[in-house]
Amino acid sequence: MRTYQLIALMLISFFSSTKSIGQTNDPVYDSVAQLNLNQLAGKPVDSLLHVIPQSYTDIGIWGVIAKNKARGLSIRYASGMTITVIPKVFIFMNPIDSNRIWNLTLFKKETAHYITVMHPDKPTLTGGE
Repeated sequence: MRTYQLIALMLISFFSSTKSIGQTNDPVYDSVAQLNLNQLAGKPVDSLLHVIPQSYTDIGIWGVIAKNKARGLSIRYASGMTITVIPKVFIFMNPIDSNRIWNLTLFKKETAHYITVMHPDKPTLTGGE
């Protein structure tokens, strides 16, 4: 009888401490992993920004320094996760600025062509048109 009780206690302990399949110890990554990045590609960047966790530590436009040309948007989280959004063409924001000071408000209107989610400990997620 004690053996069955011990086995039952071990099983209860095991199942109560395990996570469901597909979940990690990073709730921000788990939240983003649930998004359909392919559906968000082809929509304004602002559409993505409204559905991702707002707990990011930094958001900024990056570019090719030698050409002073904007290339994409990086959103960074404390866990080391980075979401990168790259438009195919720029319609609202002028991507060329010799001071490399680009307008984030205008960038948010651009259409996301390619979205990448990188985490130091998790699989990379991608989406694109």
